Amino acid sequence: MTHYPVESTELMPEDFYERVFTHGYETYFNQPKPEGLDQSFIWQMKDGERLVAAMNGKIRHQAMKIENLAIDPDYQGQRLGSQFIDYAKDYARQVGVTSIILTTRTYQAKDFYLKHGFEVYGFLEDVPMPGVGVYYMVYRLK
Repeated sequence: MTHYPVESTELMPEDFYERVFTHGYETYFNQPKPEGLDQSFIWQMKDGERLVAAMNGKIRHQAMKIENLAIDPDYQGQRLGSQFIDYAKDYARQVGVTSIILTTRTYQAKDFYLKHGFEVYGFLEDVPMPGVGVYYMVYRLK
């Protein structure tokens, strides 16, 4: 076995990932990978110049993954999170997404997502640290 040193880098080797994952897709499905299946998104809300809410994630094939949703504490309780979830659902439908997935920790927003139609499909206890758990959630678009 050849040993290759591990190096730290600040740049994401996107072309490398794309090449390897495209090969895997084409090998598994025995057909070329369609264009336009992968995209990233960053959405924000501002009050004047002040950033008050942001959401980011990725769309891969027919799944949207919400990676982060944050609302400035001074603006919580004003339905900004609900506006983002509604926007994400509408956008997902427009681009052919069939499911939205996300994770939330036990001290975060599980009940918020349940209220918006998400379901828990998994839970890990003591992750990422003892006393904290992670809920894995999905919303299936109809």
